Amino acid sequence: MRMTRLIPQEISAAHSISWDPFLSDANDPSNPHSDFTLFANSRISHVRVDDPGTPGASAQVVSTVDMKTEGSCFSRLPTGVNEFYQGAVTDHGIALVGDEDTGYIALVDYSQNSNGTLLDPGDMVCLTAFFSDGIDDIGPLTGLGADPRLYDADFHINAGLNDAWYNPATNGRGFFMNVFPNIGKMFLAWFTYDTSRSAGSVMSHIGDAGHRWITAFGSYTGNQANLKVEVIQGGIFDASPPAPSQHEDGTVTVTMTDCKNGMVHYSIPSANLLGDIPIRRVVNDNAPTCEAAQTP
Repeated sequence: MRMTRLIPQEISAAHSISWDPFLSDANDPSNPHSDFTLFANSRISHVRVDDPGTPGASAQVVSTVDMKTEGSCFSRLPTGVNEFYQGAVTDHGIALVGDEDTGYIALVDYSQNSNGTLLDPGDMVCLTAFFSDGIDDIGPLTGLGADPRLYDADFHINAGLNDAWYNPATNGRGFFMNVFPNIGKMFLAWFTYDTSRSAGSVMSHIGDAGHRWITAFGSYTGNQANLKVEVIQGGIFDASPPAPSQHEDGTVTVTMTDCKNGMVHYSIPSANLLGDIPIRRVVNDNAPTCEAAQTP
């Protein structure tokens, strides 16, 4: 992992952090942003990074909930609880916040908030549970590090997913996804870049010399597609010969959370590449088609 840019920002809640697909969902392609939820000192903060992945990106604290003063949480916090300072979020507007010393976990439901932030006390519900053995940390429920088994097993890949997808944190690259339900197959076109910038002497007459496009094809079952990566090389623009060659080079697993979010896990042995990319639609116009296909 490489840090490419530091965005200074003073934030009162910063002991643990989760990418929040629920708060990121209302994303306008003309104003890309990525949203995160941070936890510390019994505070939950919603932080938005505007125009992620590009020079000049900025971060702002959109809202903060203080669990010790916010009514729906304060009345439920047990006596003697020190600090809720670590947590994780789901992709449906639920935060789990823990107190290590006592073993209490608070469930904060902000799924009905109409203003796209955490801070809407009228629509927030706070519940608590107790683990007698205590807790040391709360693992990620979304994004990198999340267990794919946490995804909705009842979700089924369908042709309503045919669309353009990307990760707002790395704008300027992405995927085209095509589902063929009659044969149970998925085709994925991945538009990305090389692992390092080309030398200045490398010439390109069209586009950037570092552009890379990769395709993957395979079968799907339920909410997961297992695809074989195919690399095509050796051709030139709008001409044949030379005939391009095609060979397999690794695998891609696409796991869909719902009609608007998913995860791409890739393994490309030739370049020693292994990782996960959270994806979402560029626009949500086709999401209703996907949701309708989920109805029996």
